[in-house]
Amino acid sequence: MVRTEASSPDTAASSTHLAMYRDMLRSRELSDRMMALNRQGRAEFAITGQGHEAAQVGSAYAIRAGTDWVLPYYRDVGVMLSLGMTSHDVLLGLFAKADDPGSGGRQMPSHWSWPEMRVVTRSSIIAGNLLHAAGIAYASKLHGLDEV
Repeated sequence: MVRTEASSPDTAASSTHLAMYRDMLRSRELSDRMMALNRQGRAEFAITGQGHEAAQVGSAYAIRAGTDWVLPYYRDVGVMLSLGMTSHDVLLGLFAKADDPGSGGRQMPSHWSWPEMRVVTRSSIIAGNLLHAAGIAYASKLHGLDEV
């Protein structure tokens, strides 16, 4: 029989893990609500990140918010929530409301934009951001911003 002593994680790691779990739950709940609204005919178009919550939140926690450039996929609800976007802001975009912080209701739902956080809006074409991402990476390198 192997005996081990229970270890308790340090408080900083524990609070980060709880925050990540909270963001995963919020992402799933919001995605579920968006799909329900779509099925009820109350939201014309809904794209969710169901099943991808852990990958999205984990990647968002590796980002230096407001410093690193983000070109999210339209299913990246978890990324945007983890970066600080509220569920209310996501729903404003879903309903194309003028108060939508990303586009004022002029962009398709889940086509994120947030200049202060360096979130770049995208095309509906899946690989449409590849050229933009490569250009941002090259410009960052030219400006000496490739160092951590």
